[in-house]
Amino acid sequence: MLVKSEGIIISTIRFSETGIIAKIFTHSHGILSFYVKGVYGRNAALKPSYFFPMTLVALDFYYYPNKNLLKIKELRPLIFTLSLDWNTTKSPLLVIVAELINRCVKEVEKNEPLFDFLRNFINLINTEKPDKNPNLLVFFMVHLSQYLGFFPQNNFSDQKCIFDLKSGNFVENELDSAFCLSPSESKWLSVILRSDIINSDKYILPGEIRKNLINHLIIYYQIHIEGFKGLRSLEIYRKVFDSQ
Repeated sequence: MLVKSEGIIISTIRFSETGIIAKIFTHSHGILSFYVKGVYGRNAALKPSYFFPMTLVALDFYYYPNKNLLKIKELRPLIFTLSLDWNTTKSPLLVIVAELINRCVKEVEKNEPLFDFLRNFINLINTEKPDKNPNLLVFFMVHLSQYLGFFPQNNFSDQKCIFDLKSGNFVENELDSAFCLSPSESKWLSVILRSDIINSDKYILPGEIRKNLINHLIIYYQIHIEGFKGLRSLEIYRKVFDSQ
C-alpha cells in the first residue's frame, strides 16, 4: 500500500557501501524503518543531508504491516535542519533530541499528539538561535515526558518544595536524597512545568541549575523507562552549552 505522510528523521546507520537504514517517525504509522539505496552514490536522488536528525520530511512509501524494512518511493525535506540558519549550537541540540526520541519512542502506531509536539519543536529550532536560548533542551525533556506517560505532577508549594524523581511529584521531605532535587532545582522545575517551550527564552535559568536539572531528568527517564541508559551525545552537548 502506497502511503503519503510527513515524517521526522530519528536516526540512520550505514548499510552496504552506499545505502542506509533510516528510522523515521511518521505521522501516519509512528516509528518505521526504511532501507534507502544509493544515498552515498555519485548521482544520489536522496542526499545524506536529507537524513540529518530531526529533519522534517514529506515521504511516499510502501507500507506492509509485517515487514521490518520498508521502501521509500519519494522523499523531500520540508524543514531542512542541516541548511536553514545552520550553526554549531543547533547541531548538538538536534542530535541529542533525536537520540532521546530514539531511546524513548518505540511504538509502531500513529501518535499524532507526539508528532505535532516534535514538529512544533523543529519549527521553533529553525526560528530560535540555541546559543541565545540554552534552556531549550531542559524544557524539551520536561515537556516530552507528558507524551511518554510520566509528566511530573506540579503540586509545588511552600510545604511541598522538594521534587522526588521516583514518585514524580513534590514532597515535604527528602525521601531519598539521591533521587530528590534541591529546593532551588525543584522551584525551577515547577516554573518549567507551568511554562511552554516557546517561552523558554524568557527565563534566566542559572547555568549550574540547568546542568543539574538535565542530569536529574536523565535519571528520571531511567526510572520511568525500562532499559533507558542515558544519552551518548550529552558530552558533546555539554561542551557547547555548559559555559552559557
